[in-house]
Amino acid sequence: MNQPVRFDITLWPIVQLNLMALGVVFLLMLGAAVINGVGPEDLGIRGAWVLVYFTFGLVILLLIASLLSWKSGPDVYVQPDGIRIETVWMRDRAFVQRREFFLPWSEMAEVHRDRFFTMPYLKILPLTDSLTLYIPLFLSDFDRFREEILRTAPPDNPLRRYFENR
Repeated sequence: MNQPVRFDITLWPIVQLNLMALGVVFLLMLGAAVINGVGPEDLGIRGAWVLVYFTFGLVILLLIASLLSWKSGPDVYVQPDGIRIETVWMRDRAFVQRREFFLPWSEMAEVHRDRFFTMPYLKILPLTDSLTLYIPLFLSDFDRFREEILRTAPPDNPLRRYFENR
């Protein structure tokens, strides 16, 4: 019997997303300074150091957020009978638990490429109203993931057809 094959996500797209958020915060700060007429000469040496420390703090927060997102990101398993995703969920604001979602090959109806905050995903719609799966397309070994889908999924499966056409 075939064993499930595990795929995890890569760190770089998460860093890119957090860099984009950092850029938005920086542009908002810059826009507020321009609107209020605050120039570099108004900051003085103490204000310049505060700005340097603030920027350094944002970069550290960016790195921490990226690492936490990466480590708690979803693990995707290609199994002989379907796709399984394990992810971390926050519950009751303090309790963290791993959740598992499974969709059998026979329950997959449609597959669409989608984006969530610029990050690419495959959206797998089920035949019934059970569960829509979102598979990140920034897996650490995407070529191997594609090969496993083509090897494991039945010939009439929408996910297999998606990868055969790409």
